[in-house]
Amino acid sequence: MTRDQPINLNIGDVFLCYVDGMPTFFARVNEIAFDDRPGWYEFLFTQLSMPLNHIAWKLEAKQVNGDQFTMGGKPIQITKVNFPPVREVPKEEKPKSRG
Repeated sequence: MTRDQPINLNIGDVFLCYVDGMPTFFARVNEIAFDDRPGWYEFLFTQLSMPLNHIAWKLEAKQVNGDQFTMGGKPIQITKVNFPPVREVPKEEKPKSRG
């Protein structure tokens, strides 16, 4: 994605959505496509809840990057989730056989 302002989310990333300043749901980015309007994107994601909910929003690049916006009069903000590195679990050593 290089046509307009760069965005910090990619397909497969997970983000946290805040509604009225409260963390409300996690979601996974499915697709990000350029909109007809410069600087805007079609932002498709799956809300990670039961049941899974597929949602599409049209957002400006700055909103995808974490700037607050409103929907239905409620403030919304999305922030990328940066997972800590996966910790390697040591394998148990096999006992040495005595021969």
